[in-house]
Amino acid sequence: MAREKIDDMSVEQVVGGSIIFSTDHTTCGLNRYDQCKVLNYDACIKFIADNYKDLKEAEMMRKMVALGYIVKL
Repeated sequence: MAREKIDDMSVEQVVGGSIIFSTDHTTCGLNRYDQCKVLNYDACIKFIADNYKDLKEAEMMRKMVALGYIVKL
């Protein structure tokens, strides 16, 4: 994937951090801080895909913990 420079208007549209998974999908966290152990990677990906427009990343993390997809370390 090529890198591209983004303009100031695009930067304004970026909200919050992002949920990053380790390369082996065993841990995840906001901005790559391994805060959680992944119990069900496929369920996490589906949950994120279904909710990314409505929930911020921190709220998604809390809900995935409540659903049992991940656990806090």
